[in-house]
Amino acid sequence: MGDRISITFTDGEDESVVLFHHWGGIEFKKVVENYYKKLPKNDNTPFGRREPNIIMVDFIRWITKDDERANDSIYLEKDSWNGDNSDNGHWVFNLKTGKWESEDTTEGKVLEHAIGQLERCNVPKKILKDITTWRVAEKI
Repeated sequence: MGDRISITFTDGEDESVVLFHHWGGIEFKKVVENYYKKLPKNDNTPFGRREPNIIMVDFIRWITKDDERANDSIYLEKDSWNGDNSDNGHWVFNLKTGKWESEDTTEGKVLEHAIGQLERCNVPKKILKDITTWRVAEKI
């Protein structure tokens, strides 16, 4: 049960850590857009340059500003595969354009993640090679 989603911020080059929200729903994208509209104009500070990790920290401050402590529905991970965004996927917000750049739920990414998991479980290299060969043949 939940309405899971994850987001990151990018400046076109760097990407922030991933913020997961268990109950955020697809509407969480609107929260990001509203936050972005309130950002001050660009200047020569890390915040003003829209550095993704700086913006992520401030965004978390902003969405929890009325709470006594951080909401236990949100958490950070290093990438979109380390948490659960199974209901609404992973979304990337470009801080330079103010637009959603992508939804990172392609079949190729899913297969890539699965292969990584198999590698960590010491699956024989022959099987991994067969999977990779199939992936290239299928153009995923």
